[in-house]
Amino acid sequence: MPRATVRRCGVWLAVVCAMGASSAGAEWPLIWDFDGRTDDAVAAQLGSGGDLWVLTSSSVQGGSTPRAVLLRIDAQGALTWASDEPEISRPVAFALNADGEALVLGRIQSNLRVTAFGPEGQILWSRTRAGLDNDEARFGPDAAPIWDAAGAAWRIPVGIAGDFAAVSFSASGDPLPDRIWSPPSGTAQASSVLPRPDGGLLISGSADVSPSPPGWWTVALDAAGAEVWSRFEDGDTASGVFSGAFLLSSDPVRVWADDETTCGLFSLRLWSFDATTGTPLWEATWPAVDTTNPCRSMTPRSAMLVGNRIVASGISNVFSPTSAFDSVALSFDATTGALAWARSFVGATGALSNNVASTDGGALLATSLFPVPNPGPSPLWLTAWDSEGVACSEPTALLPARVLTTLATADTGWIVVGSSFNSITADDVIVQRTDNPCLVRFVDGFESE
Repeated sequence: MPRATVRRCGVWLAVVCAMGASSAGAEWPLIWDFDGRTDDAVAAQLGSGGDLWVLTSSSVQGGSTPRAVLLRIDAQGALTWASDEPEISRPVAFALNADGEALVLGRIQSNLRVTAFGPEGQILWSRTRAGLDNDEARFGPDAAPIWDAAGAAWRIPVGIAGDFAAVSFSASGDPLPDRIWSPPSGTAQASSVLPRPDGGLLISGSADVSPSPPGWWTVALDAAGAEVWSRFEDGDTASGVFSGAFLLSSDPVRVWADDETTCGLFSLRLWSFDATTGTPLWEATWPAVDTTNPCRSMTPRSAMLVGNRIVASGISNVFSPTSAFDSVALSFDATTGALAWARSFVGATGALSNNVASTDGGALLATSLFPVPNPGPSPLWLTAWDSEGVACSEPTALLPARVLTTLATADTGWIVVGSSFNSITADDVIVQRTDNPCLVRFVDGFESE
């Protein structure tokens, strides 16, 4: 296995070390370099025990293609292990189960490869599946696997011959029957899957129903794979470019998608359906359609269900009409779809990427700005608002990085995972931790909840 390097606080890390070491321990931040070449963070999740799992696409000296590397990092920021899978050259996502096992997914065109890793980083099994629909380039996240505890199976949303499908494997890697649903017209490709509370699966994804506007299907299947109900939404625009659909919850069913507007820009779409019948409960769009200013937009980057709120982030021109690159956080009522509040962070340059975490309907927003000069390090800023939309602190700078994801830990921690540019080692994976300013007592005695 190629050499992996972990670097700790040095001279150029002094700002973050001084800011975060007292609360998070001396190990943070963690900067990881596989073999002196490009390392890009692809996905990250917190495990049930508090460990952080990070999937990377990493290159080795002399290699022609990157490979998947899975990292496990403990709560103090120490690397527990790094395990590589050379046969996955394009890792896109992974899932965890309660036993501490991970399933890493790789996609290249019509081929899928999955590899299961054990709690100690050992490869348990790998499987390859060909003959799928080509993996579409979309806005929004890649389709990701899940662990279905009730069905004791890994589920992977894909397209097969223009139909929705969920490819499944048992915990030991045995292939299970595909679950396939054919749309009434056109072609479709699944991008999200969840188990239904009473058995079976929910599957969502995009559909091309030309010459009608394309859109998204959400389908409920019973345990045998038969349709219980299905719902189609076209976003109320004649757009031809959009994301997949991504399930947030199964009862009630909540879904988000990235919709192209009539201006060729984008907006966040949310829908909710009754879990038993598929009856629409509510829908929401942000920014709301404005006929006097139809080019108001937001390109969604992340969305999550937290308690009674749906919290999302994206890049928008709503707050600064002269710029399309402000970083935005949104909080919606998850029962009605009503917008609770919208807030923005405006940096010295436009927002390159962002991601949000939440504990109670507030927003912990990480924003990477366009580097100046370019290419160069991307400034990374943290901003936080409580559940009422009140700012918890002034924006705070961390080490420069292109943010991948933001995670709220079980205590007061806030973890930001991304990739950093370094002129010596090119791109490295960087994981930083700081306190959530909405959950700490300030020196004047004020405490935000």
